[in-house]
Amino acid sequence: MKINIQTEGEFSKIKGWLSGVVNRSPVPALREVASAGEKSLADNTPRDTGETASGWVSDITTYRNNNVVEWMNVAHPEALVNIAKIIETGHGTGTGGYVPPNPYILNSMDSVWDTAGTKVSKELLK
Repeated sequence: MKINIQTEGEFSKIKGWLSGVVNRSPVPALREVASAGEKSLADNTPRDTGETASGWVSDITTYRNNNVVEWMNVAHPEALVNIAKIIETGHGTGTGGYVPPNPYILNSMDSVWDTAGTKVSKELLK
């Protein structure tokens, strides 16, 4: 089978637009996503004292052309384990008991993921 494609005209406008998009960074939109993630995690973290819920922070790091959003829980720096993680996964107690898992992290982030793509693409296509 033979396929023949012919084009007419020039592509200077699309080339100009694409070169602009390639060099654009969606950091403002990522800040919104990061903030929404912090709020959602804080709102959905199971509460005893509220310290773990108030310990969510985010960081945006840029490596060459890649941007990375990270969420961390900085509550309880004195603990030898990540409290937010053991709430999520369950854990043994010092007295031989067991605290069952209370999965909340992925559920907290569902609404954030649902809107992140739209926010980032709008930022890139401005």
